[in-house]
This record gives sequence, C-alpha cells and structure tokens, in this order.
Amino acid sequence: HDFSLAENSPCLAENNEFEVNMGAIGIGCEAIFLEPVVTIPEEYLQEIGPGDYGILMEEDGMALITVLVEGHGVELLEISSGSENDSLGTEVLDLGDGTYSLQITPNPDWFGTAEVFVAVMNEVGVDTSRAWVLVEGVNDAPVIADIADQVTDEDTLLRILLSITDVDNEYIDFYVRDDM
Repeated sequence: HDFSLAENSPCLAENNEFEVNMGAIGIGCEAIFLEPVVTIPEEYLQEIGPGDYGILMEEDGMALITVLVEGHGVELLEISSGSENDSLGTEVLDLGDGTYSLQITPNPDWFGTAEVFVAVMNEVGVDTSRAWVLVEGVNDAPVIADIADQVTDEDTLLRILLSITDVDNEYIDFYVRDDM
C-alpha cells in the first residue's frame, strides 16, 4: 500500500521530510460505486391542485417526459416504469444516447389522477422517482348508433329507437327533423 502524502500536505517540511506537527492524511482509494439516481425534472411538474404538483395532460393524449438517470459509473441493469392505475400506461424509451423518456398514455376516454414511477437498478442498488399525473377530461362528442335501412308503407308511421351514448355521461339534448 502506498500512503504517500500530497505535495501540499501540512505534514511535509520544505525539504519533503516529515514534520512533527501532523495534519490530515489523505489516503487514495479505488473508485466508489454508488446506487443509481433517477429524477423526473421539476420543469415537467405543474400545479394540479392546491399545493400539489404533478404532470398535467389531456384525456386521449400522450405525455413524453425526459427523465434524468445517473448510473455513477456502473452499468444500468434495468430501467422500468409503471402506474398504480391500470388505466394509465407507461413505457420507458431508451433514446440511445444515455438519455431516457417516460411515455405516459391514458386508456381511451379515461381521466383522473394516478401516480407513475420510474425505477433504475444497477449492481449496487435501486432508485425510484414518482410523480402524480392529472389527466383532464375533454368533452367528447356524443355518438349515435347506426340506423339500419328502414322500409314502411306510405302514410304509415315508422318508429325508430335512437341509441345515443356520451362517454362523459353528460345530459344529451337532441331532436329529430323529418324534412328530408
């Protein structure tokens, strides 16, 4: 073992001999491997409620968030993502240059709040970063079911049952015109 003192150490006299007044002794060591660190940058977080911050997106949309990953000189063994809610899908995209993006996609017509996470693992340990996601609903147009061709005799009343749905569960106001 080489326990050489640094040239600027207070333990060396001007002629590089030890002095009686010993100061701190520095000892060199091999590289220290640390656990990885993953972060969802604050620039992607917006106020989603009083004092609550998270990722804000619209229903039927998709969010792409760059995540910061530090491996500290140790190869990453795994990077993964997920959500506490099955209605909110996540996927980590490796951009190939040492950077990663988190893709967040809600199921069609789903809106609400859920937590997502990104986790990284190397030989030394694991780190996880979490964020709330608020998916805001959009007012989807109501949908009327197809009406099959109808046949009736002249001067005979024809009744057709209309089936109209609204994924937003809003009141639907409609009317039928016969002036075709």
